[in-house]
Amino acid sequence: MRAKLLRIYRDERGHLFEAFRGSVAMAYVVQTEPGHGRDLDRWHVHAHKAETFIPVAGRMHLAVKQGRDVTVYALNADHPRGVTVMPGEGHSVANLGEEPATLLVVCDSLYDPSDEGREPMENWSWDPWRPKPN
Repeated sequence: MRAKLLRIYRDERGHLFEAFRGSVAMAYVVQTEPGHGRDLDRWHVHAHKAETFIPVAGRMHLAVKQGRDVTVYALNADHPRGVTVMPGEGHSVANLGEEPATLLVVCDSLYDPSDEGREPMENWSWDPWRPKPN
């Protein structure tokens, strides 16, 4: 995996950042409601595709599993960075905040259902990360 801070260009109109430069085969946008995510109980894994996750609104958490190690990235649209998940690395995203959140996901290859799989989350869970009810 790679994490890269993205330079923000600001002026009186607002701001922009260059999300990705290079070879892009496909990009998609994921919007997630508070308390929800994608593959919260299992790892999503690609055999060949690399994906770069970039926050464009709100805050999300991205968990990445490399071997036995899990790294959780806090993705925040106010301080954008792109995190690239490489082939063979498990990943899961969760919106642990109180507002909807949106991610741009940039892929180095097109969608291929035979390239993706799911693996059980062994010895790791989103449960400790979830906000406690009041």
